[in-house]
Amino acid sequence: MFASAAGPLAVTLPESGLLVAESRHGPEFSMELQEHPFHEVLLLLRGRLVADIPSAESTPVALDPGDCLILPAGTTHRLRDDRGSTLVVVAFTPDFLGQCPMRRELWQQIVDRSAGAVIRRSSEGERNAPWREMIARQVAPDAGGGAPARDAPARVAPARVVELHSAFNAFLLQLDRSRDNPHPADALERVSRFVHQLGRRAHEPWTLDSAAAANALSRRRFSELFRQVTGESLITHLQRRRVEAVQTLLAGGAYSIAGAAYASGFEDLAHFYRVFRRHAGITPGAWLAAAAEDATGGYPSGAAGRERG
Repeated sequence: MFASAAGPLAVTLPESGLLVAESRHGPEFSMELQEHPFHEVLLLLRGRLVADIPSAESTPVALDPGDCLILPAGTTHRLRDDRGSTLVVVAFTPDFLGQCPMRRELWQQIVDRSAGAVIRRSSEGERNAPWREMIARQVAPDAGGGAPARDAPARVAPARVVELHSAFNAFLLQLDRSRDNPHPADALERVSRFVHQLGRRAHEPWTLDSAAAANALSRRRFSELFRQVTGESLITHLQRRRVEAVQTLLAGGAYSIAGAAYASGFEDLAHFYRVFRRHAGITPGAWLAAAAEDATGGYPSGAAGRERG
C-alpha cells in the first residue's frame, strides 16, 4: 500500500506493463491537470473524490465508495479530495493489453461506454476480490512480505504471471458487466466466443494456462466448458484447426508442406506429420497428391510434387 499523500504519487509501471496498488490521500489532496501514457482504473474504497475531466464532463464528477473511474491513456484529468480517501489504482499500458486480443477488445468495450465516466459498483465482497488477487499475485515471494516502495515498480514471480493476468481479466469482466449488464457474465458464453475466435487464431501458441487466463477461469473450469462447447479438449481442437489451416494453405499452391505447417502453428515437423495423419487419415504428401488429382485448375503445376511424405 502506498503511503498517505497530499499530492499525486509518481507511478512507475513494471516491465510487465501492469501495476495494482492502494493509494491513501491526505485530507488536502489535490493535483494539477495531467494525462498519462497508460490506462487507469481508479476504484474508491473510502472517502470521497472529485474528478475533473475537461474532455468528458462540463462539471466535476464525484466518486463515492464503490465507484470506479475509467481513464484511458491520454485522458486529461484532475483529482481532489477534502476528506482523505483510499483508492485502488490499476494502471496498465497499451502494450500489455495488446498481448491478449480478447483483453484488448474487452477494454475497448468498457472505454466506448464509460470513458471519463463513473461506473457504479456493487457489493463490497464482489468488488474486492479481483483487485486484491492482483495485488497478492504481483508481489514476488522473495519481496519480504512488504509493500513495494512508493516509486518502485512491483515485482512479479514468474510462476504467478498467469494467475495475475487471470485476475486482471476477471477485473475487466467485472467492470464490463457492472454498467450495462447487471448480471454476471456467463462463463459458457465467454468460452463459446473464444472457440469462435480460435478459427482465426489457432496458429497462436495457446496452452491450457493461457487460454484459461484469457477467459478468467481456472484450468479445470475452462477445460470443462471447452469440452462442453466443442466436444473435445483444447489440444485436440487446436490440432484439428491447425490441420485444416494447413490444408487450406496447401490448396492455394503457394506453400510447401513445411511452410504451411509452420504458418499454421506447428513448431516441430515430426510432430506435425503425426498429428496430420491422425486427423486426416493420410500423410500430408498423400493428401496434397490426392487434392491435386481432384483439382480442376486450382493448383499451380508442380504443387503436388512438393515434399511428398
